[in-house]
Amino acid sequence: MKTLIFGIFALLTVQANAQFTLFKTYDDYLNQTGTLYNGEIVKFKENKVEILDNNVKTSYKFDDYWGFEYKGNLFRKDKYLLMVIVQGPFCYYENGLAHMEYLVNNIDPTFNESTRRCFISKDLTTRPLLMIKKGPISEDREELNQFKEDNPQLKGYFECIESADVNVYYLGGPTKTCALEILEEWK
Repeated sequence: MKTLIFGIFALLTVQANAQFTLFKTYDDYLNQTGTLYNGEIVKFKENKVEILDNNVKTSYKFDDYWGFEYKGNLFRKDKYLLMVIVQGPFCYYENGLAHMEYLVNNIDPTFNESTRRCFISKDLTTRPLLMIKKGPISEDREELNQFKEDNPQLKGYFECIESADVNVYYLGGPTKTCALEILEEWK
């Protein structure tokens, strides 16, 4: 009986302490030479995380890092904190803060036009572009149009999301579905 209780306690402890790896640079990510923590995230904000590891609480600012992995998910810091959803012939991202809220606090985030914004880039080293469909001409929209021109192999992807019923921003739902469909086609 003691063994059973200890085993259950050990299992719960392992589940509560997920691995968190910080990568200073993209090369650190490629080489998997980041700083690994087996502790618990005790506080999380858009630009900062507090980790409790071996009873020592440490804070990190994401601006000082390229990205991190948490619970098997890759996050990248650019202007925003982004979760990498698709990594292949292109990269598709969603709002990392909303996803971390779910992963850390098990709270299903309320998705709206702000939290469901998504981004695209050629790879993990290029600037992610906000996927904006219409509205005022912005730097992101101009760069997204140029991205479309420069990447004709993504024509099917953009046709897929253009057919989705969206207003200003390409939101995660149809945009994500299209990204995953195109990625499957390219495998």
